[in-house]
Amino acid sequence: MSDTDTGETATETRRIVDSLKNGSLSSRRSFLQKSAALGGGALVLALGGSSEALAHDADDDDTSDVDVLNFALTLEHLEYAFYRDLLEEFDEKDFRRAKTLNGFGNRTREDVRPNLVDVRDHEKAHVDTLTEIIEDLGGDPVEEACYDFGVDDVDDFLAIAAVLENTGVSAYDGAISLIEDAELLTAGATIATVEARHASYLNFLTDADPFPESFDPTRTKQEVLDAAGGFIVDCDASDSDQPFDVAVDCDVSNPAKVTVTNVSERRVELRDIDGKGVDAVDGRPVLDPGESYTKRGVPSGTAVLVAFEPGSNERLSDETRAEIRCG
Repeated sequence: MSDTDTGETATETRRIVDSLKNGSLSSRRSFLQKSAALGGGALVLALGGSSEALAHDADDDDTSDVDVLNFALTLEHLEYAFYRDLLEEFDEKDFRRAKTLNGFGNRTREDVRPNLVDVRDHEKAHVDTLTEIIEDLGGDPVEEACYDFGVDDVDDFLAIAAVLENTGVSAYDGAISLIEDAELLTAGATIATVEARHASYLNFLTDADPFPESFDPTRTKQEVLDAAGGFIVDCDASDSDQPFDVAVDCDVSNPAKVTVTNVSERRVELRDIDGKGVDAVDGRPVLDPGESYTKRGVPSGTAVLVAFEPGSNERLSDETRAEIRCG
C-alpha cells in the first residue's frame, strides 16, 4: 500500500469514527461495513499510533516463539480488559436500551450480555494460558497496560468489540506463520478459531456479514501493535495513583457509613461501577481535591469505585475496591 493510499485510508477511517461517536444507528452500521472494507482494525488505526513499549523488534527476522506469544498476549490483555471493564460499567438494562439490538427477539437480546461475559472469560483464559506458556519457555510475559477505549454506551461497545475481534483474527492469522514449535502452532490456531467465533457473533449483532470473505486477511505484528497503541494510555498521566481514601464506620446496627475522600489533586466524578456489588454511591457525585462524600446504611460487601473526568466517560484511575464488613 502506498503512502497516499495509507493517508486516504486514515482520513476515511477518522470520518467513520466521528460518525460512529456522534451519529445514528445507521451510521454505526455504515462504520462497521466500511471498517471491514478497509481491511479490519479500522477503528483501532483511527484512534492512534504506535506504542513504544510494544513496537520493538515486532517484525525482526530473528523473532522467537516467545516474541510471537508476547505479541498475542498483548492483544489478549487488551481484549480482556475491554470486556472486563465495560461489562462492569454496562448492566442488563443498558443492553436492553441499545439501539444496535433493536429488531432482535427477546431471547437473542437477553442472551447478548451473558454471551459477552463468556467472551470475557475466554479472553481471560487466553491471557492465563499464554502467560503460563511464556513462563514455561523461560520468557517474561508482557503485563497489562492502561487503556482508554472511548466507549460511551452499549452501541459503541458492540461496534468496537466487533472491530477488535475481527482485528484479532487477522492478527493471529498473520502471527501463526512465525511460530516454529509445532505444538505452539496448534495452540495458536485453536485460539484463532475461537476469536473467529467471537468476531462472527459480534458481526451478527452489529448487522455486518458474519463471514465476509472466503479467506481471512492477515496483518503483520507491527501493523497490529501500532493499531493497539491507539487504546494504550500513559498510566502515570491518567492519575492511576489511588484517588480515594475510603473509610467505613459501623453504626449500632449492621449497615455501615461509608465516607470517600478525594485524595488526588484534581476534580473527579465518583462512580460505583460494579452492578452486582454493594451500592456505596447515590448518583455520580463530583468531588474537588480533599472533598468527601458519605453514604449511610451500606450493607456488608464490596464496592468498586472509580474516578472519572466529570461529565464524561474518561476513566481517570484504576478501580478502588472498598471492602465493607460490619455487624
